[in-house]
Amino acid sequence: MSLLGTANTPSDPPTAPGHQRSELVQSLQGVSGSMSCASQGCHGRYESLVDQVFLRSEATIWFERDPHNQAYEVLKSDRSRQIAENLNGPGKPAHLDSRCLACHANPQVAKYAEAKQDEIWKDSSLAKELDLASSRGTGVGCESCHTLPGHSTFEYLQRHTVLGPTGIGMEAWKSPESLRLKQLAGLANLAPAKNTAALCVSCHVGNPGSATEPIRDCNHDIMAAGHPRLVFDAASHINQLPAHWNTKREKDPDGRNAALHVAGLMISAGMQVRMATAHARNMGGIWPEFSDQDCFSCHAGLGASTDSWRQRNWLANKSGGQIKPGGFVPCNATISIVASLSEKPEMKSAVEAWSKAVSNANKANTAIIGETILHELQKLEVETSAIERLSMDKRHAWLARVAGPSAIALDEGRWDQAESHLRTLFWLSRGASNAPAPESFATAFSALAYPKGFAGPAGFRGPDRAGSFDSLAKWARKLAVN
Repeated sequence: MSLLGTANTPSDPPTAPGHQRSELVQSLQGVSGSMSCASQGCHGRYESLVDQVFLRSEATIWFERDPHNQAYEVLKSDRSRQIAENLNGPGKPAHLDSRCLACHANPQVAKYAEAKQDEIWKDSSLAKELDLASSRGTGVGCESCHTLPGHSTFEYLQRHTVLGPTGIGMEAWKSPESLRLKQLAGLANLAPAKNTAALCVSCHVGNPGSATEPIRDCNHDIMAAGHPRLVFDAASHINQLPAHWNTKREKDPDGRNAALHVAGLMISAGMQVRMATAHARNMGGIWPEFSDQDCFSCHAGLGASTDSWRQRNWLANKSGGQIKPGGFVPCNATISIVASLSEKPEMKSAVEAWSKAVSNANKANTAIIGETILHELQKLEVETSAIERLSMDKRHAWLARVAGPSAIALDEGRWDQAESHLRTLFWLSRGASNAPAPESFATAFSALAYPKGFAGPAGFRGPDRAGSFDSLAKWARKLAVN
């Protein structure tokens, strides 16, 4: 979002005559807050209109049940205070830290905090203003997702009734020309699966930042301070949210979920490579950056192989066969799945070379080979960018491509690989006549659940899975052969 101010809006804080508005207030004039969408005549109805294109209760659902509603306020919780103290020392709370605001507040607020962090720590009046601005922006609210970076919400609100169904009619509302005009006015088009997935990935995986977006990097320092590890799948996450969109109008939910999953895989893979490249090119930063590695590179027993499930199960197998003592295991599960889906030798060889570079903590190769992977990903994204729903034939074809690697991942019991491959097998097999029973997947996912008291997979123990993956691995091997 732009930091340039726009004309005053009715929701701007009142200014006394002759009083000079602060730089922060001026730069955030375009942040209207979710309440600007919540009147009963707009998106704040108590009852949803399920027979219409939009529910008119979108804001009500978000305010009452969507966890993003509490994204900013959670930064003031006891746990967040402890994380911030572990990370920064006393006196620098999470709700004033630009690294936290990047994903927990309106992007425009976070971008301002990123540029003014030192001043915010020192100036209590500026810190108070920032808190008020974050609250006014209602955390991760309507405009955080529905306004395009580089635009203020006011740009769209000025023309909302003109460009919406009430202005141009229900039939023309989603026409290509209408969508073009709305995007020019700053409204994000989240109908395409790739757009929805990219929006979620920016926070739930990361983003190296830009002129209009803050840096979003849940690195190892932040996780070591106590922040939960980020594990993301577009289809799973979106299906867990209370829908403030009309699900009754979806004719092919299995196809839509599969499209969301695959789009999320591709965009997540690209963002993981971009983040690792940014880490490698940050000459003043810590290297290697452990968030680019598989957690089990370090978080596992170091006993003799006969006593260590980690060494016995997969360090001696294909996933770890080339890992040298003291080396790392790259977090490459998503990237490897995308390489299998593409079936292009160039992609596969690039992923293998990149994984080796990350394992050996080779800065130059991590960055250089990362650019090759991004180039191949871009070509794959172009091929699939128009896909809104994956047909059963397409799902079956892609399932066959990934089945062999998935069977290996399940056999070896590596947490990251097993979790990622299970989700791909699940979403691509929905609706297929030969799909395993949902209970089989439920049992397998339960085996991967974080142990009680853990915020990550550090307590996962391979042998405890007790064959939970075996039937699915057998089914995947059969698919690969056929």
